[in-house]
Amino acid sequence: MPERCKIKNYLTDSRYKDLITYMHQLWSDGVISSEAFTHDWSKYTGTAKGNGTTATVGFTWMWTPSDIFGTKIADQYVTIPSLKASDGQSETPVWAYNGDELAYKADTIVVSSAVKNKEAALKLVDAFYAPDMSIQARYGAFGSAVKKNAVNDYKVLDAPAGQNVSDWQFYQSLSDGAPGWISDDMKLELPAAQSEVKGVDKVYDNDYKNVNFNKDVLYANMPMTEEQTNTMNSNNTGITQYAMSKFATWVTKGGVDKDWDTYVSYLKKNKLDDNIKIQQQVYDAFQKNMHLIGVNLNDQN
Repeated sequence: MPERCKIKNYLTDSRYKDLITYMHQLWSDGVISSEAFTHDWSKYTGTAKGNGTTATVGFTWMWTPSDIFGTKIADQYVTIPSLKASDGQSETPVWAYNGDELAYKADTIVVSSAVKNKEAALKLVDAFYAPDMSIQARYGAFGSAVKKNAVNDYKVLDAPAGQNVSDWQFYQSLSDGAPGWISDDMKLELPAAQSEVKGVDKVYDNDYKNVNFNKDVLYANMPMTEEQTNTMNSNNTGITQYAMSKFATWVTKGGVDKDWDTYVSYLKKNKLDDNIKIQQQVYDAFQKNMHLIGVNLNDQN
């Protein structure tokens, strides 16, 4: 089987260990904030806004500069390209892809099997997928956040002066957590700030070109059996809690080289390899189905 068709897990990859070693060096040098592992979401985003027009954070991850840093200091930041692990790196760079998960979320709205009036519940779910409701659930109500120009024709309004665009949208709507469907025959005009991500993504255009969308992506909504899902969920409890705890310890206190073999053995004992096997089965089944129906995902991206 070609290497690009083989499922792996970064948690036991030696390159992950190298990354942790690098991050511990950054921590020791004071480059990473001493509060990085203790900030809750509001503290994290608030700190990134700086003091007025004075930036206080040098680097972070987020959707767009204005989203995390706010409009007052967003123009002080640039998107950096993917970094090489070492000078003279020969491996072809790629960039993580999760466009399918963002566009086709499988569980934005669910109905309990025990609901008393299933017909009424399903009517409520169905209502979210009407054009007007899809737009308002995603961007906000007509009048305050969206202007309806005509049937299937909408304009998302600018946030009020002084308001962060992302914060405003979440105040007004369910944002990217909204159920709904914006079809190709709907006209939607977005404010400039809503299109900011295009400039961010452009930095990674060459990396995306190196992604084979038929082979390289374990798509979020690949169908799994109930047994596979239950097994994965059960195994992940022990795997994730332990791995994330060790990550924080190694970054802040070091010791990854000394602990690595024991750490890998623990994850294997907690059935990490079983999860990889299941994901390989799911991936192989998906590949077989795509081949049978003749879908070329590289033509869609």
